[in-house]
Amino acid sequence: MERNTLKDTDSATLKIDLQQGFYLSPIVKTDKAAYLTHLADPYITSNLLVVPYPYTEEHADFWLDLRANDTFPYTFFAIRRSDGFLIGTIGTHIEKNNHILEFGYWLTSEYRGMSLMPVAIQVFCRYVFQHFPGAHRIQAGIFSFNDASGRALVKAGFTNESGILRHYYKKGDQFIDAIMYSLLSTDVMPVVEVKTRSEK
Repeated sequence: MERNTLKDTDSATLKIDLQQGFYLSPIVKTDKAAYLTHLADPYITSNLLVVPYPYTEEHADFWLDLRANDTFPYTFFAIRRSDGFLIGTIGTHIEKNNHILEFGYWLTSEYRGMSLMPVAIQVFCRYVFQHFPGAHRIQAGIFSFNDASGRALVKAGFTNESGILRHYYKKGDQFIDAIMYSLLSTDVMPVVEVKTRSEK
């Protein structure tokens, strides 16, 4: 899974359409204000394994410094509205010679219920299968209480394959049950359309 370096300007020009003006593009340092705004929401961080709460400027700077070193093909993306403002993220860590990838995502509350997240998941998975030919299985383990995330994955074409995995994750001192969803490169994803906000 060899990666080719792009110039810094490429991260500013790469856009992957999600319908209705929304799109994916690489995460950049000017997204700091959006991160600090959205990750002040404890609902978002309570459903993420490694994102701390409260989320500070130091946390944002550390994360954005990591993303500044990303190269093409990218594995972490901002979900953006038409004016470029970050409203969520989606991404995975690539492990060489591993056909299984686990990914994560979040979306701010204002844009939930529009089928935007299922569409973003589908587009992201197509991108991964295209640019990382060794990838065959993409999976997402979600906290068992995160019903909304499970619905988004099923709508995107993922299979709920596990039932409850007891104490699968540990966040701080707390053990958390999980549910595993998966998509194979040979699976056919259903057609999903992003709704307008008035259709929510």
